[in-house]
Order: sequence, then structure tokens, then C-alpha cells
Amino acid sequence: IGAAVATSFGLGILVGWRPNDDCHIVRSLWHKRGQGSCHAYLNRNVLHEIMEASVGFKVVTSGGSGKVVGYINGGRKFSEGKYLIQMRKHGRTDKELTEMNRSEI
Repeated sequence: IGAAVATSFGLGILVGWRPNDDCHIVRSLWHKRGQGSCHAYLNRNVLHEIMEASVGFKVVTSGGSGKVVGYINGGRKFSEGKYLIQMRKHGRTDKELTEMNRSEI
């Protein structure tokens, strides 16, 4: 519980599990909170892999720190894609969007 996971519907955070019916509760498949966030009640067969992060997470990458603002080209199981990271340029206030592989986070 608390891990970022790839599901058949996108990335989310595992927030609960009901042992009586093996239902996994995943939060924020599209947004971390607010409008567009939700809970999904999913069977085990649609959970595919533990991920490094999900949308809205602050991350440390090989190029510095930033925030995950998207995940693209995830493939059929949403575990083969690239993260879109919003990173602040060194010494500047403006931010740049960088595409990164999972191994770079």
C-alpha cells in the first residue's frame, strides 16, 4: 500500500486492499487530487507493475529534481512508457518539460 502502480487504465497509487474479494483500491489514475482524481476498485489481473512514480509526484532524476506532470506511450500494460518531468533550469525561475525513461528516475 502506498506504491505507484501501472494498471490497465494508467498509473495510480495503491491505497487499499479488500482481502474478502481481493479488490485493490487505486487512487488518482489521472490526477493526484482535486478535479479528475478518483478511486478505482480493481481486480488483481489489471495491476501490472510497481512504478517509480505517478503524476503529481516530486522526483529526483539523473538530470536534477522535478515533478511528474505526465506519462506517455505506456503500451498495453502502461509500464513501458516515459515520464514527462517539469524541471526548473539551474538558477532560473522558468521550468522546462523533459521526457525521461523509467531508469532515469
